[in-house]
Amino acid sequence: MSVETWIEVIILTLAFLLLVSAGIVDASLQKRHRLTIREIVESGSSGGGSDRGVDQHGELRSAVDAATLVAVLVIGAAVAHLTVRVLSLAWLIAVLPAIMLVVVLIGRLIPEAVVDRYHLSDAPIIQRIGNVISVLMGPFLILYSGASAAVERTSQTHDETASNGWQAADSSPATDTDSGERREIPHDEHEMISGILSLEEAFAREIMVPRPDVVAVALDTSVRDVVSVAQSAGHSRIPVFEDSIDQVRGIVYAKDLLRYVNDDVGTASLSELMRPAMFVPESKRVDDLLKDLQRARVHLAIVVDEYGGTAGLVTIEDIIEEIVGEIQDEYDRELPQFEYGSNGVITVDGGMNVDELSDLLGVPLPETDSDTIGGLVARVLGHIPEPGEQVNTGPITITVDRVERRRVRTVHITLIDDNAEATVSNPIQVS
Repeated sequence: MSVETWIEVIILTLAFLLLVSAGIVDASLQKRHRLTIREIVESGSSGGGSDRGVDQHGELRSAVDAATLVAVLVIGAAVAHLTVRVLSLAWLIAVLPAIMLVVVLIGRLIPEAVVDRYHLSDAPIIQRIGNVISVLMGPFLILYSGASAAVERTSQTHDETASNGWQAADSSPATDTDSGERREIPHDEHEMISGILSLEEAFAREIMVPRPDVVAVALDTSVRDVVSVAQSAGHSRIPVFEDSIDQVRGIVYAKDLLRYVNDDVGTASLSELMRPAMFVPESKRVDDLLKDLQRARVHLAIVVDEYGGTAGLVTIEDIIEEIVGEIQDEYDRELPQFEYGSNGVITVDGGMNVDELSDLLGVPLPETDSDTIGGLVARVLGHIPEPGEQVNTGPITITVDRVERRRVRTVHITLIDDNAEATVSNPIQVS
């Protein structure tokens, strides 16, 4: 090869190296960005320290974007020049798409896989690579910043000439944003963001309607009877099973039954009316479950356990409630899961999630593999709870109130000492 060809090969190699490095740093930044959002949400505000971290994050991302752009331009130019000089212009049409595919693989997909596989988002080497990229791209960013500032000044001058009042009104929020003052996140927004982030950590079994509460009908049930069940239960979708609830065959929609409310059902059967059911494991993460429901365009999924049996069902409404809280409509007859009573006694539904109750009380509860407060009590006691039995942990006493069909329906919680702070090391006492 000629000297010119060797120079082009070296330039191409360096450009690919820059592209890979920028891709790895970019994938790491995306990982760290989610962690930053979590920290802001957990603190409930964003102060000066968080602002500085976000600023540094933005500067590094600008450098990474500039490095990616430079690398892609250099790779494109070098490949085009080599192809035309070594082969012919006709080959350029075939080579460029292949090179673009390689650029996407090397610059985006492979770096993301490497960062996920080897957990490099917080590795010191990533910071060093980022620093090198920032130094290399410094001149480009300075030129870009200067050009942007000139365009912005021109735009501001034009806007002031067009409308001074509009400019004055618009500048106030920007001043507040850049002042560095502490900005409190409104409570409702804080709760919603927390709910969205919690979807990654929640599983289907934690939000599903448990098997005993599932309203379902047998496959041989008459359509007239199914209409009555739908009207009395207030559900728009009802699972249909054959022989037992573990053998769900489909879902019947209330809207498909409307024609039979007043008319003669004739020879219609559920097998003709029901639609295919969607099945998900109880270990399915809620965020992935939501995507699957959206992709399948269904609102309900049957949750199955590790043995293939029906563990419960989950709906899009259950997922939305994880974000915005409980949604009560005119058909809901459930009692409140958490209710303050006299003498500081709190009545809690036995099906309430343990983590949710712990957050409401502000105290840690015993860690077990149970998702509900009723299951926690049964696990700690070691037998089917009876009304009146108690579990003491830290500053609270949990008293079993009502048990139906071996299931804890409600418990009473009493704060032993409002000033006491519970810790995980608090001994659990059973009485």
